[in-house]
Amino acid sequence: MNTGAKKSKKTAFLTGGTGFLGAFLLQDLAERYERVLCLVRSSTVREAESRLEANLKYYQRESAKTMAAVQPLVGDLAKPLLGLTEGDFARLADDVDVIYHNGAWVNFVFPYSKLKNANVGGTQEALRLAFTGRVKPFHYTSSLRIFGSSKGARQGLILEDEVLDTSDGLHTGYSQSKWVAEKLVRTAAERGLPAAIYRGGMVTGDSVHGISNTTDIVCRMLKGCIEIGIAPRLEMLCDMTPVDYVSRAMVELSLASDSLGKIFHMVTPEPVHWNRLVQMVQDHGYRLQVMDYDDWLGKLRDAVREGGAAALAPLLSFFAHELPAEIGLRRFDCRHVLAGLAGSDISCPPLDHELLGRYLEFFVRIGFLEPAPEEAELALAGEVS
Repeated sequence: MNTGAKKSKKTAFLTGGTGFLGAFLLQDLAERYERVLCLVRSSTVREAESRLEANLKYYQRESAKTMAAVQPLVGDLAKPLLGLTEGDFARLADDVDVIYHNGAWVNFVFPYSKLKNANVGGTQEALRLAFTGRVKPFHYTSSLRIFGSSKGARQGLILEDEVLDTSDGLHTGYSQSKWVAEKLVRTAAERGLPAAIYRGGMVTGDSVHGISNTTDIVCRMLKGCIEIGIAPRLEMLCDMTPVDYVSRAMVELSLASDSLGKIFHMVTPEPVHWNRLVQMVQDHGYRLQVMDYDDWLGKLRDAVREGGAAALAPLLSFFAHELPAEIGLRRFDCRHVLAGLAGSDISCPPLDHELLGRYLEFFVRIGFLEPAPEEAELALAGEVS
């Protein structure tokens, strides 16, 4: 934490505070700003406050101290003026000194048309807020999925300064919506908006408690493979990056004056190979057979037809079109991030045996996963003896 850092007297505006990364950003921003205005889709201010507080507590963030600096705002990313009246929107523009646009509808199955209002329209309205009255710095949470994840996807080392002039090759509505939204931010920056873009990758559980967003694709993939006892063999690097690192790094970078105008890849400098990740899961006692991707997908389809593989069943169409086997060993450069954090106490923990164990322990603790067979047998043996 940056508990010793000097607190700015400015007011920050945050979207997406009720999400996974949002819980961590909300606390980190509250530690650095005197006031944080947070847009929440709800019926009343009290309900908005309750949602923010519950989200902080679930992810074991400091709720009381954080909420003392937070002012909830009832609104909606998918509506014009963020769901506010013209008067409230104008007053918000006068109050706010800096904008953190983190809100988005994350769904890898829905088409672009269903995600457009929240992800593209919400970005348009957040940019409108930035330009209303005095121009305000704009910090945008983008996604590395704008580079695609199947045929036609960008290969090799992808630099932070790299931009895509076309959305060709993006097959999910989410990737398409984030590509359009980032383009809006880059266009606004070309027109004079002081902006920074933070492209997130596989944002995983926090490095201290292992608390994770169990609805994300990484958690679902791990659980799904364990459920059917089979994992695909993939030549793929996984940039699994702890959420607490991503949040602290984003806030630290955003407070540096030379960050505006830059793009940052919020990824681990030490990605782990997928096959190594599978081996570590096996080392923790889970029995997994490894097979080629096409064979694995066939087994997954069989399991879904038989009513199993609950974690991956909703994503079956995603796996049928987004083929991770075709990504190759591409890497995302993060030198802007590392240079910006030089001299701070912020560094990214690697995904090693110990950190993965923390995640798996959390999954078992909340009932998301059954204990590993070997661990369960050892526990039973201990009870008998």
